[in-house]
Amino acid sequence: MIRLPKLGWRWDRHGGADKLVLGPPERTAYLDGGRTTPGDLMAPAAMDPRPGYLDLGGRYARTLKAVGFPRDVENGWLDPLYSFPADLRVAQYIFPLPSGPVISELNAEIVKLETRINDAHRRRKPPDAYDLIALEDAVALRDALARNQIKLCVWHLYVTLFAGSLEELDDLTDRVRQELDGIMLATRTCYFQQEEGFKTTLPLGQLLVPSGRNMDTLSLATTMPFSTSELVHQSGEFWGINLANRSVVILDRGLLPAGHMVVIGATGTGKSFAIKNVMTQSHWWGRPVLVVDPSKSEWRRWVERLGGQYVHLSLSSAHRVNVCALVPPQDLSRLEEDELRPVSLKVGFLINFLEVLLNNPGAHFSPAERAVLDRVLRQVYAERGFTDDWASVYDTRFERGFGRLKEMPVLGDVYDALRADPEGGDLALRLEPYVHGSLALFNGQTNVDLSSDVIGFNIYGLLKGQPHLAEAVYYALSDFALAWLWSDRRPKEIVLDEAHHMFRRLNTAQFVSRLYREARKAGGRVTLMSQCLTDFLGREGGEDTPLKEEARVCLANAYTKFVLTQTNPAEARYAGRVFNLSQAEVRLVTPPADQAGESLRLRRGVGVLIAGGQRVAVRVQVPPSLHRLITTDPEELRIIEAEEAEDAEAGRPA
Repeated sequence: MIRLPKLGWRWDRHGGADKLVLGPPERTAYLDGGRTTPGDLMAPAAMDPRPGYLDLGGRYARTLKAVGFPRDVENGWLDPLYSFPADLRVAQYIFPLPSGPVISELNAEIVKLETRINDAHRRRKPPDAYDLIALEDAVALRDALARNQIKLCVWHLYVTLFAGSLEELDDLTDRVRQELDGIMLATRTCYFQQEEGFKTTLPLGQLLVPSGRNMDTLSLATTMPFSTSELVHQSGEFWGINLANRSVVILDRGLLPAGHMVVIGATGTGKSFAIKNVMTQSHWWGRPVLVVDPSKSEWRRWVERLGGQYVHLSLSSAHRVNVCALVPPQDLSRLEEDELRPVSLKVGFLINFLEVLLNNPGAHFSPAERAVLDRVLRQVYAERGFTDDWASVYDTRFERGFGRLKEMPVLGDVYDALRADPEGGDLALRLEPYVHGSLALFNGQTNVDLSSDVIGFNIYGLLKGQPHLAEAVYYALSDFALAWLWSDRRPKEIVLDEAHHMFRRLNTAQFVSRLYREARKAGGRVTLMSQCLTDFLGREGGEDTPLKEEARVCLANAYTKFVLTQTNPAEARYAGRVFNLSQAEVRLVTPPADQAGESLRLRRGVGVLIAGGQRVAVRVQVPPSLHRLITTDPEELRIIEAEEAEDAEAGRPA
């Protein structure tokens, strides 16, 4: 090769003919009578071998070869390599050996070993332990070969890593070697043979860097990824890339018995990003979405960009959710018998809601208090003309099903009725701050548009300023979500972020499990998001409680689970036992040693997606335009908002 640095060209011998190569490596083109071969398009434009790595013109590669192997292995012991979340290529070469010559060599080796062992006995010395083990292995291998139970092969393993910079390549090499050290697989860099090593891992069948070891077919079977899991439905939401085989992951939850989902992932691992991706696509398919957002503003930008209604539930907000409202469903034929009695159903809900609102954690209403509330609440609805018939919710001046709804009672009406009741004075006094005082959040008619395609409820202010109201708010929003599900026939999505708040008290946990059971009948799908399984199931090995039972109901009805990196290795192992993850999958969701460093950033959006009986290791990926909409990275958001402000100032469309 003769380089012409002043012109930026060089002569190259390609395919037996001298050709002129133009421009820098990333833009070179062969001039060969105007012909371009598939090799010109597929191969790197240039390749510059260096000690320890290859420069591919803006990309860097490094090839490792396996040189040391564990004594004992099990099926799938190389899964950590095959599913490693990085850009790498794995190549194996297998050369079968004829059994006859192998048996002859084994017989000769057995004779040598027996001679050394017998000689040690004659000298009254203990035989070498390695000789004893080698003799045992050689005899067993010879007998199996003689019976034609196995064959002997020479096995070679090579890994080529790719990165965008030398620093990234060095970091990737360290991470891969740490992973392989964990399975007792030693590797070496093809230091002065990088070009040969790179070609060895290409699908050309050329072994240019021999570094093999003998292995029988039974042991060889444990190294083979005979089949990789795929999850590609004809329709559904695009999740990202399958880390096992680089195929796409498309999941249609409608094909599962229930479309509910549970998402577990530590802060910063990309669980909100992943679910925003799925919910955006679901919205494009025509599904309205309701989100309960306990963060400061995690979902606000997403809701507003989709033209939805973002509701701040706080003491200073003008938004109200009337917990006493009766919202009639469009299709009564899909309701069960007890759901056809609206007043009885609502009275039962309000008693439980007021129990959460008015009592200290762990305290309950006495039987007398429940009896008073039942009597007073039925009286409030009866005075407005409501009965246990859905027809009573409509104004009688209009035809049923097409008329205007009657004015609904509010919490203030319940307060007035309790004050008028001889036995309701104490309950009225406890309810007063929530009607006329500073906590009058639920006293008023609902002013949230149920017909909106995207609704987001932000309760950050309540969780921060009035945490004692959080459970009552979650309870009220769960009831609102059920009414929203039945409000029309469209299938809908419900997302409960930081759902561990709902599993701190039995009443709210029971309502979530009811939501999971009943949403399917209305065509709805519920997604619970939290940071770790301990939030749901408590600590592993702890005492069974009713809260755990409700959590198990949710997990049993969630046929889709997405497990991302956990808070600590113990949480990852806990998730592995609950979801029956393999060793490689547990390693995938185990937190890196440096959680604050680059290694955690590289794991964002990486997790195990379980859909019914299928499971894949996936990296969430989205197009750039969608990435701008759903990103939660603070630095990226600052850049995007600055660009949008600049566009607005210049009069350019958003």
